[in-house]
Amino acid sequence: MQSIRYENGSLFVLDQTMLPSKESYKELKTYRDAGYALADMVVRGASLCAIVMAYGMILAAEKARSEDVEIFREDVYAALDFFEKTRINSPLSHAYLAKMREMIQNEYSIEKIKSALDNEVKLMTSREKEYSKGLVDKCSGIISDNDSILTYSNYGALASVSEGSVIPVICEGVRAHNNIKVYCAETRPYLQGAKLTAWEFKKHGIDVTVITDNAAAFMMKTGKINKVITGADRIAKNGDIVAKIGTYMLALSAKANNVPFYVAAPSFLVDDSLIKGSDAAIEERPISEVAHLSDITVVPEGIKIINPVFDVTEAALITALATEKGIEKNLASAGTSAIA
Repeated sequence: MQSIRYENGSLFVLDQTMLPSKESYKELKTYRDAGYALADMVVRGASLCAIVMAYGMILAAEKARSEDVEIFREDVYAALDFFEKTRINSPLSHAYLAKMREMIQNEYSIEKIKSALDNEVKLMTSREKEYSKGLVDKCSGIISDNDSILTYSNYGALASVSEGSVIPVICEGVRAHNNIKVYCAETRPYLQGAKLTAWEFKKHGIDVTVITDNAAAFMMKTGKINKVITGADRIAKNGDIVAKIGTYMLALSAKANNVPFYVAAPSFLVDDSLIKGSDAAIEERPISEVAHLSDITVVPEGIKIINPVFDVTEAALITALATEKGIEKNLASAGTSAIA
C-alpha cells in the first residue's frame, strides 16, 4: 500500500477523503497544493503530514522564480511561512520546518539547499520504515491467544510512508496467535476508524468489526473487548500522550473495566519540549465536520459546535507504551526516560 509517491516533479497522494468508496491519487504540483491537502484531510497522520510538507518544500524549491540565490530564498521562505500556519499541533512538522529554516539561513548555494531538502525527505522516509519494522519486531508480544482487541482512529499505512504503527502490530499479532478478534471504533467526527482503519485491515485480509465510539465501554464491560491498542500523535516527556479526540474516553473506560490500554508508537514522537500533555495546544477543526455527515445536515443551523481534534491521555491510564525499542510499562513513574 503506497500512500504517496513523487514522480516527474509532482507529488501524488492517495486521497483519503475518497476512501473507502474510491481509491484515487491526487496530484500536487505546488507547495500550496500540498498545504491545502493537509488542511482538507486529503492526507493525515503526524508522520505523513510532516513528509508531505517536506515534499511541498521540494516543490517550492523546484518552482522558485530565479537562479539568484536571494530571490530563490525569498520563495522558499514564503513556503516555510505558509506551512508554519498549516498544522498547529504537529511537532514533527514544526521540527522539520525549524531545521530547514536554519539550513536556508546559513546556506548560500541553491543546489546545496535543494540537496538538503531532498536528503531530509530520504532521511524521514527511511526512519519511518525502520521504526515501523522495529515496532512489529519488538511489540507484537502485547497480543495473546483469544484476545479481543479494540483500536481507534487510524495509525497504519495511511498515516505513514511505511506500514505505520498500530495496524501492523495488530496484523502480526493476528497471524502469530489463535482466535484473535479485532474491533475498530468509528472515530467521530471524521470516521477514520470506519473509513480508513477498516479499509486497511480488509486490505491485509484481517477480519475486523466496526463499532460506534459510544459502544466501546459496553463492549469492555460485557467482556467482548479485553484489550485496547491505539496510537499517538505526540508523546510528552512525562509519558502523557496527545492523540485523536476520544482516546482519553477509551482510556477511562478501559481503566474502569480493568482492560489493558496499550499505546503503540515510534519513539520519535516523544517531544522533549512538551513536559506534560496538558501543556499541548489542541487544534480545533471546522464545525462543518460535526454539523454534516456527507451531504446530510445532522445539527440544526445556528447551534454552537466545538470540534477539538485531539485530547490528552495521562500516563497513569496507559498500561504500556510500545515502541521500536520495546515495551515500557512504567510510564507514570519513569516518563519517557526509559525509551529515550
